[in-house]
Amino acid sequence: MEEQENDRRSRRAPFPSAATQVRAAAEDQAHAPRCRDKTVMKGAFEVEYAELSHEITTGMQVYPDLPRPQITAIVNHEQSREFYQGKAEFYLGRIELAANSATYIDSPFHRYPEAPDLSQIPLADVAGLPGIVVDDRAGADRAVTFDAEPSGLAGHAVLVRTGWDARWGTDAYWEPAPFLSAQALDLLVRSRPRLVGTDAWNIDDIFAPRQARAQPPAG
Repeated sequence: MEEQENDRRSRRAPFPSAATQVRAAAEDQAHAPRCRDKTVMKGAFEVEYAELSHEITTGMQVYPDLPRPQITAIVNHEQSREFYQGKAEFYLGRIELAANSATYIDSPFHRYPEAPDLSQIPLADVAGLPGIVVDDRAGADRAVTFDAEPSGLAGHAVLVRTGWDARWGTDAYWEPAPFLSAQALDLLVRSRPRLVGTDAWNIDDIFAPRQARAQPPAG
């Protein structure tokens, strides 16, 4: 009888209750090692995560000719209190913005209609990757060229630091910016990194004729 009752309980509640999960989380936290900000413990190693995203604010300057973000409330805290007889409150927000606002990821679908879009990219392809920072200032033609062994870039997140991010938040950021040269792009295609990023506002030269811009391979 007791076994049958336990079996029925297991079918009714296949997951721990909220209270059980809160207690378990509190116990885990109490026994967890203290970590520095933006650092977590993963097994016996410390893993530090770097936040690369710009803050998105209402009306901020984004990619030229795209609409600026609008962050508003559908229901704010004060308005919501009438639903709870003034004893509680909540906030329900609305965010309207172009996908290419602030820091963003271009999926293969951006160029190729049959390729995966952002929702189909595994999180493991864009987070927790081993990273390589390439420090290279652009020349007079704004092109960034660098050399590396393809095997050293394979499977990595390759982040190209040109110093252009120092202009972020000013009109100067949207001036003609550094871009990756054809040589650098060829190296990256051969190296097959998991992710490529830059601190400028585009990876190619948007001021070049459209037919001359870089066209990445679908794979």
